[in-house]
Order: sequence, then structure tokens, then C-alpha cells
Amino acid sequence: GSNIITPDDQQHLQVFVPSGTGEQTEAVTLRVVNQGTNGGICQAELSFGLVISLQLNVPNAFSPNGDGKNDRWLIEGLNQFPGAEITIYNRWGNKIKNIFGYDASKAWDGDDYPVGTYYYIIRLNSNSTELGKAVLQGGVTITK
Repeated sequence: GSNIITPDDQQHLQVFVPSGTGEQTEAVTLRVVNQGTNGGICQAELSFGLVISLQLNVPNAFSPNGDGKNDRWLIEGLNQFPGAEITIYNRWGNKIKNIFGYDASKAWDGDDYPVGTYYYIIRLNSNSTELGKAVLQGGVTITK
């Protein structure tokens, strides 16, 4: 896709790039056009690669015991993917939880499930980049 660099009101450059996870390189083109008072136009263009590194922090454990520390399974960085879907399964493979449109307010609190390991599938559901099509899988342990 194309990336656009535009000046804001303070004449700073803002770069708009798609969200992703991991590291990717995006091609960026900066084009400057200046129209002089005599009607002449001066143009310059510069193309370069911009390395973007966005990370998700998916904890492998949390402890919903009410002590205010790690009481919820908070996945940092997932809010960059508004269409993300998390499905959580118990050890027998039964679906116990679906979370759509993740943000911190939807972090799983364990729903009074017992201590143990649960398994998740996270679908980023973003078509803006190849990385956004990723599916993450793993386990998360509830401790008390």
C-alpha cells in the first residue's frame, strides 16, 4: 500500500503507516512541491525504507486473586488491531471465552475458572499488512 507523509498545522511531518506485529519495512516516498510567485513549480522526491517494529506482549500467566497485581490477562499492543479476536479453550479443547475488538477493558479476568493452563488463539484480523493476517496460539496459566 502507499504511505502518505503530510505536514500538520505546525509544519511537522506525520507519517501514517499500517499497524502490524513484528518487524516490517514500508516504502515511503516524500514529495515536496513548491509553486513560486512567478508561477514556476519546483519539485523534489525522496524514496526510502522505513523499518517499523511493533510488538505484542502476550503474558503466559496471570493471577486473578484480587491483590491488584496481574489480576487480568492484559495483552499489550493488541489494541492496535481493533478487529482482533481472542478465543480461549480449556484443557479439553472446549471453547470457554470469545473476546472481540480487544482493548484493555476487555482483558480476561479468569471468569472464576480454576487454576490451570488454558489455550488461546488470537486472530489479528487486519488486512492492512501481511503481519495483520497473523494467528497467534499458545497457553496461559491461571495462578492464585
